[in-house]
Amino acid sequence: MPRSEPTIPIIDLFAGPGGLGEGFTAFAPDDGPRFQINLSVEYEPNAHATLQLRSFVRQFGGRDRWPDTYFDFLESGDLMHLQKQHPLEWAAATEEAIQAELGVAEHDQIVERRVAAIRRANKGRDIVLIGGPPCQAYSLIGRARNRGIEAYEPEHDRRHYLYEEYLAIIRESWPAIFVMENVKGILSSRVSGEKMIGRIMGDLSEPDRNGRMSLRKRYQLCPVVLPETDRSPSEEQYRPSDFIVRAEDHGVPQARHRVFIMGVREDVVRKAGGLPGIEGCLISRRGDHNETTVHKAIHDLPDLRSGLSKGDSLEAWRAVLASAQTKDFSDAISIASGPEVARVCEVSVDRAIRRRFERGGRYLENRQRSLLPSDLASWLHNDRLPGVCNHETRGHIPADLHRYLFAAAYAKVCGISPTLADFPDELLPEHRNVKRAIRGGSLFSDRFRVQVRDRVSSTVTSHISKDGHYYIHYDPVQCRSLTVREAARLQTFPDDYCFMGGRTAQYVQVGNAVPPWLARQIAEVVHSIMRKAGRFG
Repeated sequence: MPRSEPTIPIIDLFAGPGGLGEGFTAFAPDDGPRFQINLSVEYEPNAHATLQLRSFVRQFGGRDRWPDTYFDFLESGDLMHLQKQHPLEWAAATEEAIQAELGVAEHDQIVERRVAAIRRANKGRDIVLIGGPPCQAYSLIGRARNRGIEAYEPEHDRRHYLYEEYLAIIRESWPAIFVMENVKGILSSRVSGEKMIGRIMGDLSEPDRNGRMSLRKRYQLCPVVLPETDRSPSEEQYRPSDFIVRAEDHGVPQARHRVFIMGVREDVVRKAGGLPGIEGCLISRRGDHNETTVHKAIHDLPDLRSGLSKGDSLEAWRAVLASAQTKDFSDAISIASGPEVARVCEVSVDRAIRRRFERGGRYLENRQRSLLPSDLASWLHNDRLPGVCNHETRGHIPADLHRYLFAAAYAKVCGISPTLADFPDELLPEHRNVKRAIRGGSLFSDRFRVQVRDRVSSTVTSHISKDGHYYIHYDPVQCRSLTVREAARLQTFPDDYCFMGGRTAQYVQVGNAVPPWLARQIAEVVHSIMRKAGRFG
């Protein structure tokens, strides 16, 4: 079937490993993709390598047209061979995905030249801009952790103003629509007593407010999800909280709440019939998010054992677990959390030490049946890929294996993750703040957090790279934290999406990304508005 409309050019800033871009480029409702990335920009080397690799496979078109050499690469890791076999496609990927730090003058000039070239190449066709400035300055946990450190105080932390680099590219490209993502903390962040969100939204509404009147262009800001409100749908003013998107309400197996600000250029608004009164454009909340639990998202991945951070072997791992098969260990758990939790620990250890567990690797064969809804299962799985990549466990100290065993058993029995107050004293970490966390019920009292089997997961963040304590697998037999692939599943990255760099870097990339399955739904919103406005030629 011939394509009925041309693809819409995309510029992706602060792209990370490409979660937003993946969702937009994969939006292909009937006769082909609707968006094409012309430029993606990322500074961190490992994330950029991931971004470039994904750009490479997109050069071939849909999954059915990807070369066999890519699937060979997933197993072998031989990137040089892949590049030699497909030099033209690799060159195109290198041109599309560039490594640059926005806010550094020489890098800004490179990006601005590329944006100008994209505008010329598209001969006046409208562009869509996506991406989100780094969120560390706005993160609630980061702000709490860094409070009192002068370098991180808002008045001294330049990260509060990285959105201005996004603003500069808006002025360079004047996109028909932009979508900016950030953490919820951006709504409460203050600098010198002033809420940043008011300043940010004012600047996004009128990016060139200090420019010449004749050149000024304005944007109407709109959420991507239809707000739950009793206000009239004809009202144009939204509350900041209306911009929060709950990923679990849209089929993502994760409680991830982020701010998405969509800006629509005023001439596009007029041609589309006004905002927000464009019926059918904004995403409605789905009622089937309970279908996408942690278990359904990751159960079909190969079972793996955890590792030991020192002297790892299957025999050594079994010995560490067997050391929990004592009356003292069982009695301590029974007293703290009940005999049923103790029984599950005992049974799990017995099963674990009888199995010949592997720790995984860069690629594992896998052909198990998915329990996910059919649309999400089709999104994640690739019939040409008889396995998964980035599925390898990390090593833990012996004491943490015992804690993970207990925590997973507790969650299996009680249906919730334990707090430190539920732990036997013998399993508590020897940290100064542990007793304070127990007494005060602080934010960190759940520092060992199980991703409960029949719920959506907690938010996958870059902290998963530090240790596995917040991301314990629900199966006490496996006695471990989540792998990169399991975290990627919870983020809805397809199984054929390969993360580059070492395992720590891979965790960071997954934690910082926008869930591609959610991004695809946002792409549908953007496309719907563009179509109503007739902005395809």
